[in-house]
Amino acid sequence: RFLKERLRNCSDIIYRYLEEQENWLIYTNGLVDENLLTEGILKILLEQGEFTETSNLPMGQVSIASKTIDIIDKILTGHIVLLFKNKPQAIVINLQKFEGRGIEASEIEPSTKGPKESFTENLDTNLALIRRRIPHPDCKIINLTLGTYSKTNVAVVYISSIASASLVQKVLGRLKKINTDTISGSNVLEEALDENPWTIFPTVLETDRPDKVVSALLEGRIALLHNNNPFALIVPTFFVSFFQATDDYYRNFYIGTLLRYARYLSVLITVFLPAFYVSFTTFNQELIPTSLLITLANQRAGVPFPVVVEALMMGAAFEILKEAGTRLPKPIGQAVSIVGALIIGDAAVSAGIVSPAMVIVTALTAIASFTIPSQELEVPIILLRLVITIVSGLLGFWGILIISILVLGHLASLRTLGIPYTSPLAPLNIEDLDDILVRAPFRINQKRPYSLNKKNLKR
Repeated sequence: RFLKERLRNCSDIIYRYLEEQENWLIYTNGLVDENLLTEGILKILLEQGEFTETSNLPMGQVSIASKTIDIIDKILTGHIVLLFKNKPQAIVINLQKFEGRGIEASEIEPSTKGPKESFTENLDTNLALIRRRIPHPDCKIINLTLGTYSKTNVAVVYISSIASASLVQKVLGRLKKINTDTISGSNVLEEALDENPWTIFPTVLETDRPDKVVSALLEGRIALLHNNNPFALIVPTFFVSFFQATDDYYRNFYIGTLLRYARYLSVLITVFLPAFYVSFTTFNQELIPTSLLITLANQRAGVPFPVVVEALMMGAAFEILKEAGTRLPKPIGQAVSIVGALIIGDAAVSAGIVSPAMVIVTALTAIASFTIPSQELEVPIILLRLVITIVSGLLGFWGILIISILVLGHLASLRTLGIPYTSPLAPLNIEDLDDILVRAPFRINQKRPYSLNKKNLKR
């Protein structure tokens, strides 16, 4: 009676009364596998006349629940509850059904060489992808339930013989302090773990690739996953981690190192190229070769705007096109991005609004930004580029230098779970540089990052 009162007006709750056994069968429509219900539970009840915790089930986990609140939680999360006449306890059977997409190739972090698997919205499937790669008892999975209304299952994964015990306890402590209605996405967990809420730089790495999570676990990091979300969070994360791609480790170490340096160069280009162009053409024209300076002056002869305004206009146009391409369906979005950039760029030059050189600078800036493997750095890089470009239009090269020093100082001040964000560069740890400056061969890279933990360093 109390269950019916508590679940009143919940039309998706199914109550089935079995007269012969005098049992109530209660479950949520759409959350349980009705084939297993019919072929398993009902068949056993009809054939044996009773159902106990030791009954032989083809599938499902059987447990006992006595508290009413626990029984209600089980009903609403895809379990079947059997209530017996004159018995205070209920039998709970896990026959959850999850309708979702299968395991597919990652669209966020595509791989040209290596596994093509990515996480799904099913937490059990995601944990199985990790367990299949680390079939070791030291790989621990701790389950938490967060969210007053959402009852979101959160899994904390780590390797006990590698990860620092203090880091694990720190992560668990912060997660248990979360008091919110729902865990709508991984951003709620990120904010709970972030020690620097006012920084634009991400201190938590997000990925949908199981192999990347496994590599992080084997270094002593901790992974967080939750249901209804195809991404895992990795902590602690250093700034240099956002420039490392999983494909680096599936290629020859020469190629991996070359690609890594190409990314470092691309970041410098996408952040500083518009600012240097504005600075050189506005304040430091003596640094430009005479022939090139004359060409640039001729191109800008009919442009009515200052160089810095020109750069900001083209940057804004590019970001708008990129956002439009992202929101539209994939085939249409790609066409809009490509055709839109060509048409707008050509029309802007023909109308004398921008110079051809600025179109080239914007194009190089855009292409360089696509080489960064982590999407978390996309917005910080856009903001940095915007600020540095504006300051370069006011102070020239000295403005670029001042902002660069301030940003480096800010990065050095950040912490991720108590560990310096700029490790192992600042403070300098030479032992960890073999996987930062280069992608060292596996026969040389035989130690785990010393910055993360001090135990079990030998791989």
